[in-house]
Amino acid sequence: MNIALMTSDKLIGFVSGMMQDQPKAERLCWEMTRHYRERSIEQTDFEKAWHQSVSNGTPDYSIYDGERYVPEATACYLVYAKRYIRTSAKFIEGKWPVNEIWDLGCGIGASTALLKLIFPGANVFGTQLPSDQRRVAEELSKTHGFQIADLMKSSVDAVVFMLDYLEHFECPTEHLETIIAQKPKLLIMANSFGATAVGHFPNYKIGSEKYPNKETGRAFSKWLKCKGYKKVETGFYNNRPAIWERAE
Repeated sequence: MNIALMTSDKLIGFVSGMMQDQPKAERLCWEMTRHYRERSIEQTDFEKAWHQSVSNGTPDYSIYDGERYVPEATACYLVYAKRYIRTSAKFIEGKWPVNEIWDLGCGIGASTALLKLIFPGANVFGTQLPSDQRRVAEELSKTHGFQIADLMKSSVDAVVFMLDYLEHFECPTEHLETIIAQKPKLLIMANSFGATAVGHFPNYKIGSEKYPNKETGRAFSKWLKCKGYKKVETGFYNNRPAIWERAE
């Protein structure tokens, strides 16, 4: 099942199926994931190649461009992004106005499509740099009413989802500065700085200081509080996803 050879209709069909929890479509998705893993280099070698590039001081960001990363993006949606979106959407609905949503690093666009399904009256955007992932997201956007952009360009009071996103930046707060400068009302995040995975780093720079990945989460939260955001008490298991509200 080669994505590069699939028609637009088939792409939209199986990603829509994942979004709607159709068992058959989810089985197809897992089959696709296994297929890509088998056709690519061994996953352990994939991870080793990434971490070696980081050790050499030249992180190989091309990993996000090709078909090898498609299974990673697919698994992210299936394993947790879908659940995080539904959990947080249920919590925020009725508590805050939701007129504009940004799904940063939206991958194949399944999470963005789900957000549009849950909030049909909102303007929903996903960001994704050019890649095989973006090709799928763009096809899906044509029939599911959301838009794809390179970077976030928001109005005030947007709701911003960052699921499996900031840990892919060695200096996450430097990037986040460009986001909070646009004054989003809510930031919904599920960071995993401490995890060892493709695209993650052993150390992160938070503000002007550098931290080992296991210590980054605490430093990140402290930095975000200093930027005028407060953590909302949600009662979510393991506090995931975390919801941060801009203080008035």
